[in-house]
Amino acid sequence: MLRFASGTTHQTIYYPEVKAFHVCLPAIEEQRAIAHVLGTLDDKIELNRRMTETLEGIARALFNSWFVDFDPVRAKVEGRAPELPTALAGLFPHRLVDSDLGELPEGWQATKWGELVTLEYGKSLAGYEDGVGTFPVYGTNGRIGSHTAPLCEHPGIIVGRKGAYRGIHFCGKPFFVIDTAFYVEPRQHIELRWAYYEMLRQDINSMDSGSAIPSTSRGDFYNLPVLCPPAEVQEAFVRLLGPLWARQRQGAEDARILATLRGALLPKLISGELRVKDAQRLVEAST
Repeated sequence: MLRFASGTTHQTIYYPEVKAFHVCLPAIEEQRAIAHVLGTLDDKIELNRRMTETLEGIARALFNSWFVDFDPVRAKVEGRAPELPTALAGLFPHRLVDSDLGELPEGWQATKWGELVTLEYGKSLAGYEDGVGTFPVYGTNGRIGSHTAPLCEHPGIIVGRKGAYRGIHFCGKPFFVIDTAFYVEPRQHIELRWAYYEMLRQDINSMDSGSAIPSTSRGDFYNLPVLCPPAEVQEAFVRLLGPLWARQRQGAEDARILATLRGALLPKLISGELRVKDAQRLVEAST
């Protein structure tokens, strides 16, 4: 359509020209059949999205219970048995003690992020929009493409560096980060999944280095206080939720495949290059 645009400063397509376009319009029965095929894919994609949101809600609820509200510890303080298997319950102390961060479970460490992690700069990259390669590429707002090699060699956390909105994201496989974001490397043994949920509680968008473009200051981030639980509690959290995150990853991959299939089918169905019955077989094989 852009080849019909005119104008020097702003490319414009005028309404009379649009009215003159010729389009290939299938019969109404064919349109309905095409809509049904594509609607089936849309429904599956939406179902995957809702399932992913539900699973993420479960993970955050468990994180808040253990690491924010200290429910297992408070149960012991009040003389109740934590609603956990005995082995898990035994990882939590029986007392809450005072600290600069308020009450915290006995034996947990009140520290700063700079003692636990470093924020490493991403690198400039071209061609990631083409989708070539198996390693996800992340920017300040999330995944933006793929590449043939990773910058971070392990699963981990991406922290937005530049922009009015700077997100925090987790990738479950090695990945690449462009120069609008950081990636996290641990200074000591911590579970990066635990660190990710803890970082989500930090309002990094309120942090601003004072430059023309809003940006995250590493120094400011390193000075943020954080409550670090013992390694065995972090590890138990990751073990317990491992199957849930695996289902999330599979759902996201299924949704990506279905969206690609939908995008490929639409022009072929409209042009008549592919018949509806053949498309239905492809959809049934994919779902």
